[in-house]
Amino acid sequence: MTLLPIIARRRDGQRHSEAELRELANAAAVGSVPDYQIAAWLMAAYLNPLDEEQTAWLTLAMADSGQRLDLTSLPKPWVDKHSTGGVGDKTTLVLLPLLAACGLTMVKMSGRGLGITGGTLDKLSSVEGLRLDLTPERLIEVAREVGFALGGQTAQLAPADGVLYSLRDATGTVASMPLIVSSILSKKIAGGAETIVLDVKCGSGGFMRTLDEARELARWLRTIGERCGLRVRCAITDMSTPLGAAVGNALEVREAWDVLSGVPLSEPVIRFRELCLDLAGLALETSEAGDRAKAEEALTSGKAAQKFEAWLRAQGATSGVEALPSAPVVRTVRAAQD
Repeated sequence: MTLLPIIARRRDGQRHSEAELRELANAAAVGSVPDYQIAAWLMAAYLNPLDEEQTAWLTLAMADSGQRLDLTSLPKPWVDKHSTGGVGDKTTLVLLPLLAACGLTMVKMSGRGLGITGGTLDKLSSVEGLRLDLTPERLIEVAREVGFALGGQTAQLAPADGVLYSLRDATGTVASMPLIVSSILSKKIAGGAETIVLDVKCGSGGFMRTLDEARELARWLRTIGERCGLRVRCAITDMSTPLGAAVGNALEVREAWDVLSGVPLSEPVIRFRELCLDLAGLALETSEAGDRAKAEEALTSGKAAQKFEAWLRAQGATSGVEALPSAPVVRTVRAAQD
């Protein structure tokens, strides 16, 4: 099989048909074409971007390149969240147990680091024994038991995006609006969510450096998500400074636990806690399941911390946050000014 006609069409800035984009996604998923042809298409798509209709087609094609999770055996609402990432961004580690404690159901696929951003899977890999390579069936079992489950991409769920995701990082094509949007949303669709809350980071520590760029990404995410049948809400949040006080895989897991467990927090971590509550309130309101006050109660009562501990056990962790490894060198870096 060859993708040459599809590559040439993208190179020349011509429109793809929906069938062509499904052919591309399926070829990537099953490995029927060499990586260099997919890389060539990605560079052509970076230089000649897809329009909104083609982006929606690519999103659905990548979601359908594997199976979609069937969440009908789990209680609604079915919700997912995504942050575009940045320095110290660990919101997933707090939001998932917090929202599960409020009665929402979430099955989330997370990724490794991309560009300057650290990946949720990289951070959680510091927890001894924690399984992040769950089958679709096991993801649903964990979500039924705890209220949420988290894993990485597998050959069963959005496999085409897994291939494109890694090649974008290797080919300098990360910063493409249609490719960013299709990657984010294809995983949400494959995970079975109906409501998506998106945290678009803006500032020097994220992909979107300016407010105009962040607004444009938020508009694309909402537009393409709605074209694909999702209910989408976006929040644009600050990434001009690190989020919280910890940067580093195990350090960030420990800091997320500090927020969940209610220990005294420094000022930067208090700001991180407030952001998590704001995003939780947005998710609850969008899914018509509560508000920020409900999230605050779940956090202060310890229910969210209990969910986090139950989730660690359900996904095979052999020790808790107290046993996280420590780096040989840990430094505090203070800003020269406020």
